[in-house]
Amino acid sequence: MTEPGDDYVPSVGAMLDMMRGAHGHMPGDPAKAARVMLDVVAMDEPPLSLLLGSDAVDMVRMADQARNAEIDKWEHVSRSTDFDPESV
Repeated sequence: MTEPGDDYVPSVGAMLDMMRGAHGHMPGDPAKAARVMLDVVAMDEPPLSLLLGSDAVDMVRMADQARNAEIDKWEHVSRSTDFDPESV
């Protein structure tokens, strides 16, 4: 793997370090994931989105919770941009 240039060490370099540190310590079983993928592509109605691995489920749930909290926090501002009911 090519190392990032100096300008990218804080971002890309940090991500590479995290990935290298996780290598071999991931909870997912690649053989199980491959079997699931083969099963899914053979389905008449496969899922539109499928997370493989408990770590993927946990990460997406955390991201969704953060996104939903942000939506809730600013919902009043978002809704304030609708037309007033009497002007429609």
